[in-house]
Amino acid sequence: MHVALRRLAEGDLDFEVGDFRLRELRALSGSLETFRRNAQAVKNLAFTDPSTGLPNRRAFVERTARKLGAGNGSTFLVMLADIDRFKHVNDDYGHAVGDRLVKLIGERMKEQLGNEAIIARTGGDEFALCTMLPKGAAAATLGTDLVGAMRAPFDLGDYNVAISISLGLVETTTGGSEDEVNALINQADLALYASKNGGRNRATRFTADLEEERELSRALERDLALALDDGQLRMVYQPIHSIAGGEDEVEALVRWQHPLLGEISPARFIPAAERSGLMVQLGYWIVQRALDDLSRWPHLSMSINLSPLQLQQDGFVGFLMDCCRQHAITPQRVILEVTESLSIERNTRALMTLNLLRNAGFRIALDDFGTGYSSLCMMKTFKFDRLKLDRSLITDLGKDPTSQAVFDAAVTMALRIGAEVVAEGISEEGLVDPVRSAGCTHVQGYHYSRPIEAEAVNGYYESGPTVDRKSDRKVA
Repeated sequence: MHVALRRLAEGDLDFEVGDFRLRELRALSGSLETFRRNAQAVKNLAFTDPSTGLPNRRAFVERTARKLGAGNGSTFLVMLADIDRFKHVNDDYGHAVGDRLVKLIGERMKEQLGNEAIIARTGGDEFALCTMLPKGAAAATLGTDLVGAMRAPFDLGDYNVAISISLGLVETTTGGSEDEVNALINQADLALYASKNGGRNRATRFTADLEEERELSRALERDLALALDDGQLRMVYQPIHSIAGGEDEVEALVRWQHPLLGEISPARFIPAAERSGLMVQLGYWIVQRALDDLSRWPHLSMSINLSPLQLQQDGFVGFLMDCCRQHAITPQRVILEVTESLSIERNTRALMTLNLLRNAGFRIALDDFGTGYSSLCMMKTFKFDRLKLDRSLITDLGKDPTSQAVFDAAVTMALRIGAEVVAEGISEEGLVDPVRSAGCTHVQGYHYSRPIEAEAVNGYYESGPTVDRKSDRKVA
């Protein structure tokens, strides 16, 4: 009994309490055993995810530290995996199905990596993993194989659910402390972020460049608020030409001339605006500046890109209408572009806003068509006036019959639902005839013009290249 009490006091729960001979001690023995079991249950709750039975983050850090400390110089991978668009699963099938799916994903990960791997659920849709890298194996290959293994549908009884994961991984041959494990988790998280930014459904290995990228991203977030007030942002405009002889157009594009870093691509600072909460403010600035410029070009129409956040703002429709009235611009001259990241089939508020805008006379375009899986669903949910075919569908036209067949099918589908079709990314003469013969209504790209400054737009349309409607070739 003395030994049992001492071990309990020291937090050691891994023993059984003996059956003492004296009757008076038997009751105490039973009480101690009950206490030990209850304490073990509390410990399990502290270290286990209740929905899946997998270790939680606390347990992962502790076990991984022990594993790395006993590794004797072996190479290990610490990985973070995120279920892509897991919210859609919960929305479509319910949280009970979502919990079962998470459990099956954990089981499949264990099958893929082996019983020695540590697999933990660290968040609603996130896993942490640690496994030894076999000699001669490549970390990137192991990560890619794990991502690929998750693509096969999961059998959930009434449903077969297909998902994908994004993965970030980091290699290590050292470790042993929990602080070191947490540092590795942070590095894997940077790689995971790169996978998600790169389109999801992929694995990314941590490199030092990712840390530099994070620091730059943080700097951009800090500096963007100043840029909005300090005249560092400006608008440029890329011409869009009508093949059929319709109106001339431009697309409004924002640029940032940073005082220290030079010109920064929108691909870098738009995500920074979204992360920092400045996207709505930036979006309003773009609309106001673009429509101010359009008021000086009565012969043109203009495409303006909208973010999903703008479409969920109270008063956005009224703001846009007020801007048009202030500049004497009819809504029919404004084409509003959205991308499939909007997911309007799941976003009733954004869908309502789009319908209000369309009823007010604005034309709505689906940008980057062909880059993701949800474009077709969006087309069923909302009748777009225009599809802008992504340059990835266009690059190999005239060279690859399969690419031409896919492109032709996309154009035919768009035309059959009554939408205009813009071919983006026309960068060379060889792309012109395939685009024209497929039936596109508009063309845009460096073959015709790069984005130009606002003060050069009138001169471009007065003396610059136009489109030969018959041959679709630019002429002086």
